[in-house]
Amino acid sequence: IPLALAIVLLPRCVFISLVGFMFPRRNCRQSREKFYLRQFWLVIISLALVSIHIQAQNGWTKRSTIPTLRGAAIAEVINGKIYIIGGNSGAPAFSSLAANEIYDPITNGWEKKSPMPTPRGFFASGVVRDTIYAMGGGYSSGSSIVEAHDPAADTWSRKANMPNPRFCMRAAVVDGKIYLFCGNYN
Repeated sequence: IPLALAIVLLPRCVFISLVGFMFPRRNCRQSREKFYLRQFWLVIISLALVSIHIQAQNGWTKRSTIPTLRGAAIAEVINGKIYIIGGNSGAPAFSSLAANEIYDPITNGWEKKSPMPTPRGFFASGVVRDTIYAMGGGYSSGSSIVEAHDPAADTWSRKANMPNPRFCMRAAVVDGKIYLFCGNYN
């Protein structure tokens, strides 16, 4: 944004704080202007971080190939390692898979772990207290099955079923609770 446009668009409080050594800070007590000030600095900091990340990444880098090729799997991170679980094989069969593999970005290596008890793809997942929860899933019809993987013990356990079978849904974890959104029933 050109400087002149930025000066016009920024609330007076933001402009005064940017050049505060030249102008006294007055009339900045209004909550709206404080909100804009925070929003402005958040955008500036975010842009700086994105720029740093892009410069550090410097493009794509090929890493070790996943042992079990698949689609519709889930990916979760625990202790810096990436868990890829379940999924479906390619056409024409689209078979459900139970594979459970861990990628370690530091060693660039894969390790196989205990397979998921119920093979499936298109399911949702979430991590709560270092336990991975696999919920629903299936292909062309939904499942209500919920299973939990304890990576430390490399064991799976069955949990209470979801109230409705679903697949292709999304999950989010907030304050130790998993929330499921959307999805298909059949």
